[in-house]
Amino acid sequence: MNITDLIGPADVYLNVELGNKKEVLRFLSDRVSEKCRSQSSECRNALAAREKLGSTAIGAGIAFPHAQLDGLDRALAIFVRPAHPVPYAAADEGPVDLILMLLSPSGATREHLDGLSSFARALRSQGVVQKLREAQTEDDVIAALQDRT
Repeated sequence: MNITDLIGPADVYLNVELGNKKEVLRFLSDRVSEKCRSQSSECRNALAAREKLGSTAIGAGIAFPHAQLDGLDRALAIFVRPAHPVPYAAADEGPVDLILMLLSPSGATREHLDGLSSFARALRSQGVVQKLREAQTEDDVIAALQDRT
């Protein structure tokens, strides 16, 4: 799966004022409801249910919230870089400054796993992570996510 199948410049939000994990999930859910016919509360509930299984903060300042959601016709992703690092209950106890959310249609387990895998490969690269932190524009973020160095 190609990352650009999941995310484009219109799905990137830079320097967003967010104070905590709850605000992050609300922001993400509100953006999803603007992009598709899903209700913000349904998305927020799906993301919160996943978080109850364990924090999706993967350490090193990165959170990777994800869920499957009724009403989606395809997988979609949203990238958020908060204006300031946000407490997120990470295993390493550090705040997050890079948030990449993936939503897939309910029942599309293979598509969901493919998307998770694509983003995980990108986020494993310190070069990609550094470019995401330094990105000045939405296009810079997309280019960084596609970079395999």
